[in-house]
Amino acid sequence: MTLTAARTSAATAVDPLTLEVIRYGLVSITNQIDANIKRTAFSPYIYEYNDFAVGLVGPDGQLLAQNTGGMPPFVADSVGMAVRDGLEIYGRERLHHGDVVLCNHAAVQGQHLNNTVMYTPVYAGPDRGTLIGFFAINVHWIDIGGAAPRSTDIFQEGLQLRSVKLWSKGEPIEEVYRIIETNTRVPTELMGDIAAQLAGCLLGRDLTRAIADRYGVDIFFSAVETILDQSEQAARAMIRSMPKVSTRPKPSSTTIAPATRRFRSRSR
Repeated sequence: MTLTAARTSAATAVDPLTLEVIRYGLVSITNQIDANIKRTAFSPYIYEYNDFAVGLVGPDGQLLAQNTGGMPPFVADSVGMAVRDGLEIYGRERLHHGDVVLCNHAAVQGQHLNNTVMYTPVYAGPDRGTLIGFFAINVHWIDIGGAAPRSTDIFQEGLQLRSVKLWSKGEPIEEVYRIIETNTRVPTELMGDIAAQLAGCLLGRDLTRAIADRYGVDIFFSAVETILDQSEQAARAMIRSMPKVSTRPKPSSTTIAPATRRFRSRSR
């Protein structure tokens, strides 16, 4: 079952208390994994700068929950875009329990190659038969090879991984690990960060499945649909409450180069 299927099927009632338990339970899982990664990562990019994001993505690739910390640019659904690319490449039928997928492709995520999403499917219900989503973590990998800073070409940035499996059905793919390890200047730090990222994905998967199994897959989907609807309504209400303004560029006498102007924006 997907969220789309859940919407079109007969609605499963979810009481307000259960709704709030699931709502805050999902967010608390992402925050718990956030704390775990910062305790176990090797690189200061993660434990000092919070250059990562933790998210739960639905079975169609829609962002459902995200940690309250992390870097602001990662709020722009970078984890969801990576999952949607994996669904396009593999399809649900080839994404199994125990699979772990990597993606840092700039054309997919719109970010530099160091930002690498790792995610794993979350199956719940009897015999783990229902895909309820993906647990995903976007981490700034400390070094992925490449040329010196200020690259002018995507191929100068380093290793590109577009929806590549790191684990398959619960088993690590050693060849992919070797490719990554031999394409970084700091293998100890990077492989340590990858281990922390992997542990976060697996624990987040198990905690999310436990919530779905506790209340049932139908209740879980119904609660998530309600949360998404309420979020949309709140966002629309906030946008409607914003003042209506228009902006236009105002030329400035300050120049920074020949034939180049700096503009200021003003509201009216």
